[in-house]
Amino acid sequence: MHIDGLLFAIGAAPEIPMPDVWLPWVVKQQGNINDQDVDTLMGVLLEQLKFRLSSMRDECFILPKGCEYKEGESNLALTHWLTGVLYGHQQLEPVWREAWKHMQEKAPESQESLMRDLSHCLRMFSTFANPELAIEQAKERGTANLEQKMPHIFQSFPKALQQYVDISGKLVSYIPNQFEMYQEPIRPFGDENKNE
Repeated sequence: MHIDGLLFAIGAAPEIPMPDVWLPWVVKQQGNINDQDVDTLMGVLLEQLKFRLSSMRDECFILPKGCEYKEGESNLALTHWLTGVLYGHQQLEPVWREAWKHMQEKAPESQESLMRDLSHCLRMFSTFANPELAIEQAKERGTANLEQKMPHIFQSFPKALQQYVDISGKLVSYIPNQFEMYQEPIRPFGDENKNE
């Protein structure tokens, strides 16, 4: 679950890093892994990342199976998944900062509301990554009813995931050279079978 959450954060980043950047985050503290195992692992991880990206493209924002919040229960799958998302976001902080910088240069008036939305998403992720701590901190601040509100707040989780991805999508539009694509030169009609 932790790795899947990490891959969600990688896929949602304004600029998706290359595998050689994020693979060490995945295998961190796993001990020595031989080259054959790394190749197998990389294949599995790339397939899962493709699945995550496809889900984002199709606007399918659901938590993985088993990621549920039930009051008074351990909710370990959800905790592990969100810990992975938050770890991935932390590792990708320089990428996010760079995207904010480009937005600041081109559309500073839109930045404040997007930053507020991102902060809301990250607070929500943090709250459900460690509900006991969040409830304890809320009580210390004088907000004793967070515990009763948690099941209701959890219902809006798909919306928070979508908002997180949407914020990244908006930032991408301000990063230079993001939409340049290679195009095959157009051949004159009738030249399709000619050798070059």
